[in-house]
Amino acid sequence: MQIRRENDPLNRKQPKRTKPAAKSGQHKSGPAGNRTILPDNQYRQMVENINDVIYVLDTQGKVDFISPVIERISTFRVADVIGKPFVQFVHPDDLPQVQSHFGSVMKGEMSTLEFRVVTTDGRVSYVRTSGRPHFRRNRPAGIIGVMTNLTELRETGQALRISEERYRALFRSSRDAVMTLEPPSWNFTSGNPATLEMFGITGQDESFFICTKPWTLSPGYQPDGERSDDKAHRMIETAMSAGSHCFEWMHQRINGEIFPATVLLTRVEAGGQIFLQATVRDITEQKRAEEALRKAHAELERRVEERTAELMAVNQTLQAEIDRHKKTTEALRRVNRHLEMISECNQVIVHAGDEIELLRQICTIIQRLGDFAAVWAGSLSDSGAGVLCPVAQSGVVFAGFCDQPLDLSDSANAQSAVVLAVHSGQPSIRPYFRWSSEPLIHFNRDDPPEYYVDLALPLENRGKYSAF
Repeated sequence: MQIRRENDPLNRKQPKRTKPAAKSGQHKSGPAGNRTILPDNQYRQMVENINDVIYVLDTQGKVDFISPVIERISTFRVADVIGKPFVQFVHPDDLPQVQSHFGSVMKGEMSTLEFRVVTTDGRVSYVRTSGRPHFRRNRPAGIIGVMTNLTELRETGQALRISEERYRALFRSSRDAVMTLEPPSWNFTSGNPATLEMFGITGQDESFFICTKPWTLSPGYQPDGERSDDKAHRMIETAMSAGSHCFEWMHQRINGEIFPATVLLTRVEAGGQIFLQATVRDITEQKRAEEALRKAHAELERRVEERTAELMAVNQTLQAEIDRHKKTTEALRRVNRHLEMISECNQVIVHAGDEIELLRQICTIIQRLGDFAAVWAGSLSDSGAGVLCPVAQSGVVFAGFCDQPLDLSDSANAQSAVVLAVHSGQPSIRPYFRWSSEPLIHFNRDDPPEYYVDLALPLENRGKYSAF
């Protein structure tokens, strides 16, 4: 690639010297000992590989030479720039000051200038140039200069400025109190407007805040009984070691009012310094809401307990009413059953043709509708020997009662309901317990009952009592 013109001052032959030129890798000091003459190849490498652009302009401002670095830092190509007026690439708004700078340098003034150039893709880049005039045969031939691309640096600086402005805006407009404190004294070093408002600091008191420590704006002791200054140091140490620490704290306003707050301490490193940023939020309303919620919950529990007790009382009353209803229903069922029993017995009596058959049918009706285990009827013998003979029965068979005559004079039967009913002429009821392995009543079941009741009703027939 051709990057130098024939009359490029950087490509001119060195004037003849009476002493041999220095070999590659060597240098020669001038009379002052501070001038070095480099071989052409090293000189070329230096120009083509430094990060900044080396350029040469003629007296008309046309580009005589530009180093290939221009292609790495922009969209320009060397061939597109050589021979073109440099003003062709300058942003129109910056053109007057660039032209003025060119004239000043041609007059021998050494200065730098920052301006904008427009690249081939239409983007704007920021550059900084510095140059000096060069001469040929003691006459001005143009300018030799260095150009540095500042676009990335300016974008980074602009982003940093925007970030700082945003942080300052957030710092000022935050509804939370934001402040900073620095070691070793841990005094507050800054605070946003919300901080001053939260602590009730106004006017001349603002300077007082800068000299204040966190525990100064706190009561003497925290709710757990620990001294505020001791606990504050402990919280600070935790935040410095862990990077951040969040906790609840009781603060105090300038007027002495104590209020609850949440505190977030964050360790920050900036500009070689380490400090803490504190974000404090007044949670007075939150605590009031929590207390109101706690009271409401307690009141709700109390009402639930009262309502539960009321429901239990109502339930007991209802259960008692249900029990009474069951008893009434059962009594009604018995009455209906007795009425049905009497009705069926009357029908049997009306249609009866035989006394024994009549007694058998009546025993069956009474046993079925009365839900008795067994019902039987007996008649005293005409011999007057005091023997009760069974004449009809229904249901299970009583051992020794339903299947054979019963001797009323036998002392073993003296306490039976049958014997007592015959002798007294009154109904008799006797409970029995099973105390032996033999059942007193044959239920035709594997497990006979432990308890039953014997009911005997005396029947009068021609002045004599029989058992039913």
